[in-house]
Amino acid sequence: MSAQEFLRFERRWKIMFFLFGLLFAAAGLDWFLRSPRDGEAVLCYIAGAIGFAGGMLAARRLGDPDRVEAMKDALDALNDD
Repeated sequence: MSAQEFLRFERRWKIMFFLFGLLFAAAGLDWFLRSPRDGEAVLCYIAGAIGFAGGMLAARRLGDPDRVEAMKDALDALNDD
């Protein structure tokens, strides 16, 4: 892998991490601020799960243990509430 290919790879996965993290955070905020019920609650869970799984995948593809720990800490913070 050339240096230019590596930079594209890294940039792509950093953007993916950001977007999935944003989805995860938005689902968490929606859950805590609005307390959705029934179908809306299911959508919050699904969006949060997709955001978490995608964020973990991106963090692992980047090989960044700090990002992996940040995702785990965010999940633990949700469990505390």
